Amino acid sequence: MLGDKKVFQERVLMNCRSILEAERQRRKNPKARQNWMRFLKNRGKESDKLEEKEHLG
Repeated sequence: MLGDKKVFQERVLMNCRSILEAERQRRKNPKARQNWMRFLKNRGKESDKLEEKEHLG
């Protein structure tokens, strides 16, 4: 149980880092905004898949 929690926290941290990095890139580069929107959409789909897996688990 504790291991699962740790993995989840690491995943959240990785997401936060990639979000912050994308924010920085977006400020530098207007075209990155489109990539950012695509990233958000894909991330939403991915997290849905992960939740489904955990339910079926």
